Amino acid sequence: MIEYRTYTHDDKDAAFWADIGPFATSRDVHKALGGPIFDDARFEWVIAKEEGVVIGWGARVHDAEKKLVTVDWTYVVPEHRRRGIYTGLRERLLSGTNGTTVRGTSKNAIIQRLYEREGFAHTGSSGAWKRYERKGV
Repeated sequence: MIEYRTYTHDDKDAAFWADIGPFATSRDVHKALGGPIFDDARFEWVIAKEEGVVIGWGARVHDAEKKLVTVDWTYVVPEHRRRGIYTGLRERLLSGTNGTTVRGTSKNAIIQRLYEREGFAHTGSSGAWKRYERKGV
């Protein structure tokens, strides 16, 4: 069974860092995501685990004042892809965002197609990176 846990700035504990740390330093993950991941007080994270092992995660910044959510660094471990984990992460990352504009950026062609299927508009590009936005999610 897949378990999802959300971490806000106030509850990022040693378990969070133990879970995300090995991926934060992985060159393969950096390559897949287009660069290293980092954290600051604005980020909320969702981590997916199966039998206590991290199999995916994603992060978002929710600016309630601007009614804007930026989704970033959604990643599923390769051997666990095509099992609905990305969808589970996205559902949690987008929860509570009704009436909010959601933005995302990706250089991954699969993720770009998912943005398009989810009704996001392509709003710009920089090399392989494409930006997407959906208003009033």
